[in-house]
Order: sequence, then C-alpha cells, then structure tokens
Amino acid sequence: MIRFIYNLTAWAAALYFIPRAVLRGVLADKADFEQLGIYPRGKVDAESKSVWIHAASVGEVKIAAELIEAINKIDETRRVALTVKTRAGKREAHRILPLEVEIRYCPYDLAIFIARAIRHFSPDRLVLVETEIWPNLISVAAKSGVKLFLVNGRISGQSYASYKKLGGFLSGLLHKFTGFLMQSPEDEERLIALGAERNKCQVVDNIKYDIMRRRISEISAKEVRQELGVDQKEDIISAGSTRGGEEKFLLEQFVRLKRKYPELKMIIAPRHLERVPEVESFLRENKLTYTRRSLIVENFSEIGKDVLILDTIGELASVYSIAQAAFIGGSLVPKGGQNPLEPVGLGIPTCFGPHMENFERIVATLDELGLAHQVQDSQGVYEFFDKVLSNEIERPDPTELFQRFGRAAEFSAKQVLKD
Repeated sequence: MIRFIYNLTAWAAALYFIPRAVLRGVLADKADFEQLGIYPRGKVDAESKSVWIHAASVGEVKIAAELIEAINKIDETRRVALTVKTRAGKREAHRILPLEVEIRYCPYDLAIFIARAIRHFSPDRLVLVETEIWPNLISVAAKSGVKLFLVNGRISGQSYASYKKLGGFLSGLLHKFTGFLMQSPEDEERLIALGAERNKCQVVDNIKYDIMRRRISEISAKEVRQELGVDQKEDIISAGSTRGGEEKFLLEQFVRLKRKYPELKMIIAPRHLERVPEVESFLRENKLTYTRRSLIVENFSEIGKDVLILDTIGELASVYSIAQAAFIGGSLVPKGGQNPLEPVGLGIPTCFGPHMENFERIVATLDELGLAHQVQDSQGVYEFFDKVLSNEIERPDPTELFQRFGRAAEFSAKQVLKD
C-alpha cells in the first residue's frame, strides 16, 4: 500500500516537474533533461561496467570525491559516474572531480526514468551516499542486477522516528542492498532496527574524517603565522567554536595567564559569527586589545593585539596549527561539544569540557590513546593551558589516531569493489 501511495504521489508531482524540466531543457540548460533520464551520448562504454555513485548535494559530493579517489587507487580502469540532485552539488562536483568522472543529474524517482539512467550508466554497483533512500532507484537497480551499497551511512534519531513509520516497506528496500557501511555503531543499530540484515552492516567511521585528515596535512603553520603577522616564536592559545556562556570565563582565565606569561596571545573563534559583538564586549570589559581576522587584509596591518577574533569561515584548522594549546568550544556548556580531531591531528595539546556528548566515540579513542584532556570548568582550562605553556604537557603524536580515523574511504572502496 505504501509503495502504491508513494508512486501515485511521485506521478502527481511529475505533472509539475516534467514540464518544468522540459521547458528549462529547451530554453535554458539542456542538463535539465537529465532529470528525465535523457543523457547525452559520448562518455558511455557499454562494454565496461561502471560504479554509479549518487550524492544529493555539496556535502555528499565531497564525501563521494574521497570515495572516487579511493576507487581509482584500487582500480584505475574502473569507470565512475556521479549523479546529484542540486545545481550546487553539480557545480561542486565539476570543481573537485577528475574530468574522467561523468557528472549528471539523478533522474526523478520514477521507474521509467531510473531505467533509462541504468541503461545509460551501465552500472554493476550503485552507491548511495549517507541517507539517500529512493524507493524506485533502489528497486529498479536491484531488479537490473546492480549491487547496492549505502556508504557513509547515517540514521539520525529524528530520521529513525520517521523511517520507523514505513515499517515493512522500508525493510523490503533495505533487503535489496548488498552492504551498508555506516558512520557509527548507533547508526548501524538504528538501521538494523529498521530492517537491515546485520551481516550486511559494518561500521567504518565517517569519511569526513578522511577529508579532515587531508586538509590538515596541507596546512603550513609557518605560512599561517606569516599571513596573520604573528612572530614564529610567539606563544598563542586558541579557543575554537565557542558558545555563549564560555567566552566570558575563558577570557577571564586568559587575563590570569597573561600575568604569568605577559607576551601570551589568544585566538578565539565563536561558533556563530553573529555573536562577535558580544565577544568584543567581553574583551573590552577585560581591557584586552583585539582585532578581527577580517581586518587583517595584508600581513602586518593589524598585529600586536592581545586577542584575535576569528570572524571568517573555513580557517579554524589553520588557526589551531599555530597554537601551543587549544580548547574545544561547546563543551563547558551543554551543547554537545565540537570535533577535537583537527587540533589533536595537528599535534596540538587539546582540552575540552564535560559536555562532549556528540563526540563520545572520538573522546573515548583519545582517552584510550592518552590524548584526551577533559576538564570540568574554566579553572580546569586555565590549569591545562598553564601546564602546556610550562612544558608539563607534551605535544600529542597523531600517528596512531589516524590509524583509527581517516581511512573510511579506502575501506569503503574495497568493500564496494569486492566481488
């Protein structure tokens, strides 16, 4: 019954989407015909089977890119095709993927369009990234003899509650899969509870950690210091992704530290940039000089201040790289913390508060490796920074850490290509 209702709804929606795709295809962008399973000829070699990877938008495309690179390392002759749902996803795919990868829109989830896509891509494997559960895509692919994989799979608590309502319909779809490569044990257990077969499920971690590992390996602390106009020998502490209720107390502890280490500098990165004025008010209360990262247009335009506020996007890992020690925000207040892998992976002594609920598995691994420094309050943060600055705490060696995290794409590719 659910399948009938789904298909009826899909066809009703198609009465709007099909004319729109045709109109746009004629007047604006021929690529819109791809949403109807109509693809240009040229790249397809029907004699060689492809791996068809479907990624919804930008975030999933980045994960797919890691998987594609891992596939190419195992079998460079293997043909790979990527489909997306959004224009932003397609732009990102063209930006970061090799020219050999065929990049198309995924067709609407109607059997007639999916069948056309399968004839075009000629896949023997279909990989869905994260939580792309499309009933007709799954059913038609399985009926065509295509092996189905869910890679970097995740099922949030909210998604689980929604999927649970689908009962046997979803369970039937999950039984068509060859394998599920999940981000965490919690994701795996939720998927099994929804009907996936346990022997098809494996926990391989999050491919985002592979992306993180690559990104931090490309960071040059020396170049970052030069760009920020910071002396190579200057002592710096950092506080990343801080939340309301943390900065005031962290800055008070920084003032205490400066009495002992007068030349000490601090970089603070609020999680939400709209809170920068609030952080500035705390700095003025503590009579600290400061500047914003966005004001440092050239190397030495705004230097020599006590505190640098990171008010830009995408530079937090770089800032961690030049610090003697780091604090992970969202952990002194009940916000679940942030990912500590970046600073620890850079070899930076890192502490965090008691609220790391969103990263319990990573914290457990750090603790097992002797790399965790969990404190209970801002006084604990002060004591941690003091010990680092007085050389009582050594820099962590991240080698073993990245034996545990940062290899999910490689493992997933091996499972997908396995005969």
